[in-house]
Amino acid sequence: MITVAGLSNALSGFVKGYMKMENPPIKVIACPPYNDQFGGVNIWSSLQMPYGVPVPTIIDPGNAALLAIEEFAKNNPELADRYLAEQKRLEEKVLVENSSEKCENCEKSE
Repeated sequence: MITVAGLSNALSGFVKGYMKMENPPIKVIACPPYNDQFGGVNIWSSLQMPYGVPVPTIIDPGNAALLAIEEFAKNNPELADRYLAEQKRLEEKVLVENSSEKCENCEKSE
């Protein structure tokens, strides 16, 4: 479960605390949005969870989704294959984008 809260990033801890007795335990991922009103310091309510309420905090919504997919893929081979294919596609995209940039120090080291 991915939680996104506006003014109260403590929502993730509340949800995890409420759901932690489920069998199997439900994983909760905090994905707090940036809030100009607090200048970003409101993230501390997501980062400082009390002991016994494990909630990972991931700022980027796409990465929060990928973490959730990783969890689901553990028991779903088809999803695992699709996830690995997407990771390979992203890796190749980064390599292609970075190979087109000229290395400033390459000529100096030769």
